[in-house]
Amino acid sequence: MIIVYALIGLAIGGVINLLADSLPYRARPVVAICPACDQPRSAIQTLATAAYLTGRRRCASCGYPIPLRNLIVELGTAALFVFLYTRPDYADPVKLALASFHVSVLLLVTVTDFEHRLIPNKAILPAIAVAVLTSWLWFWRDYWYVALVGGLIGYVFFWLTAVVGGRLLGRGAMGGGDVKLAAYVGLIAGFPGVITALVITILAGGIISLVLLLLRVVNLKSGIPYGPFIVLGGFVTMIWGQQIVTWFFWR
Repeated sequence: MIIVYALIGLAIGGVINLLADSLPYRARPVVAICPACDQPRSAIQTLATAAYLTGRRRCASCGYPIPLRNLIVELGTAALFVFLYTRPDYADPVKLALASFHVSVLLLVTVTDFEHRLIPNKAILPAIAVAVLTSWLWFWRDYWYVALVGGLIGYVFFWLTAVVGGRLLGRGAMGGGDVKLAAYVGLIAGFPGVITALVITILAGGIISLVLLLLRVVNLKSGIPYGPFIVLGGFVTMIWGQQIVTWFFWR
């Protein structure tokens, strides 16, 4: 069964690639096309893993190779699905399905933010709606409201950060997509898990930005996408949040 779930993850990874290539653009259909010549790929090339295994990783029209990112996303999604499948917290099929959905959304926005500095509304708003509507399944039935509290804290904290950052550093320091992503992470982390997610986000963002500055990979005027740091905080909290909260507050 774990192999089947890995294959499902591989297929979902293919869908993530399709969405990442289409959502940042207006009116672009969700189909596999070559980024170099905009010609449709063959059916087998829709899944990068299949294209690489069969030796058909180049566009039939222009010879441009399927980006390595596509393969990494597919294999990464499959590995994460296997990881979730082995977690005792997600032994329940409903919880496993929801965890897989949330991980897929986090992967999608990571790709689009890295490549386009954009967290598409078409991805994050439906994800927020799903998180709200399934909060009573994601958390205990009597504690569904912790999701709403977490979402509100995530939204308000990053909205204030965006306002203050915009005044200190200028427009674009942090976008509305980051604020919505923080609200989504708050919904899936709940309260007090959202506090853990925010701390991890801030620490990861600060440390990695400092390292990049010291290595002169970026400078103070460079734009560093903040979405991946929010994703990291959300993922770590989703998997190990309860243990972290227990260790800090009730040990």
